[in-house]
Formats: sequence, structure tokens, C-alpha cells
Amino acid sequence: MKGRHRWLIVSLSALVLMAACATTGTWEGFNETEKSEWQAIGVSPSFASTVKAAGIYPKEAQAWLNAGFKDPVEIVNWHNAGFPAGEAKNWRAAKFSPAQAEPWKKEGISLQSTQMWLKETGFTAPQAKQWIDNGFSSPELAKVWHQLKFGPVDAKLWRDNNFSSSEALAWSSQKFGAKEAALWKSRGFSVNKAAEYRTKGLKPE
Repeated sequence: MKGRHRWLIVSLSALVLMAACATTGTWEGFNETEKSEWQAIGVSPSFASTVKAAGIYPKEAQAWLNAGFKDPVEIVNWHNAGFPAGEAKNWRAAKFSPAQAEPWKKEGISLQSTQMWLKETGFTAPQAKQWIDNGFSSPELAKVWHQLKFGPVDAKLWRDNNFSSSEALAWSSQKFGAKEAALWKSRGFSVNKAAEYRTKGLKPE
């Protein structure tokens, strides 16, 4: 009976060891220096293998751990999306996934600005970038022009010619372009008078 008990204990120990190995992996493929460096930050072989395959080494991995990231797959996803640990921490806290955050990162738009653009406009990152590149740093202002069916390039042209969004709508509704409208306006014509005179073949000069 004692021999049977010993056999059971040995068998259970082997099963526990096998389960542990399956969970944490082995240090195969790591030299002693690498193994020591990874062990120094307290990670398992499987963790080290996963992040190392993505080009993350102990020092950077430690930064991810310090930022509160424990899942190596999540770390790799944020890393591949172009985020360092500290930045990823802030985006994750704001309820962004790596896939959601990556387009905004690629466009060079900060987390705070991203939140503003999404809240006010619902634009995608490339859409927001087009408006920003055309001088619309305010999502609220971009939204006004967008709702009036102006694209960012046209909106910029009307603004460059000193038209408000409502003025631009009035003149464009009469088939005036921004530069032509600016010329009539500079001569003191209202949009209705300009449209009337133009119909008669007259010019603002």
C-alpha cells in the first residue's frame, strides 16, 4: 500500500510539473545571460519568448510591467501599433484598444485631440487629419462646415477668402466659387445682387 501511495505522489508531482511547464514554457533558446536578464524582471519563459519575438527586450519589457501590462500578447499588440508603454497606458485607460488607437497614432494626433474629434465629429483619424491639415484645429468648427456639406479643402478656401460658413453657403448656393464671390463682395455686392448682375452678363469690375 505504501508503495502505491508513493507512486501516486510521484505521478501527481509529475503532472504538476508538466502543467507548470505547459503554462510557463522553458528557457530553451535563451543563453545564460539572456535567461538571467529575463528572470531578473520576474517573467516566465513563455512571456519572454512572446515579447522577444516582437523585438522587446528586458529593459523595455520592464517598462511595460511598470505601466501595468501583464499580458504579453497585449503588450505585443500595443508595441506593434507603435506605442511605448507609458503612452499605451494612457490610451488603454481611455478605453481604446490597440486597433482603435493605431490610426490616430499614425496621423500624429494626441489622445486628448482624438477624444475631442471623436466626441464632436465622429470622424475617422484620416478625416480628422484632413481638417487639421487645412487649418481646422477646432473639431467644433470643422463640424459646422462639414454639416453644411463643405469638404476640408473647400472650407479652407472660403475661410482664406474671409467668408464665414453661413456666408460661404449662401454664395456657393448661387454657384459662386470662393474667389469669384470674394471679388463681388469686395465691390460691395450682396450675394443676391451679385447673382442678379451675373445673370445679366455683368462683372464686378
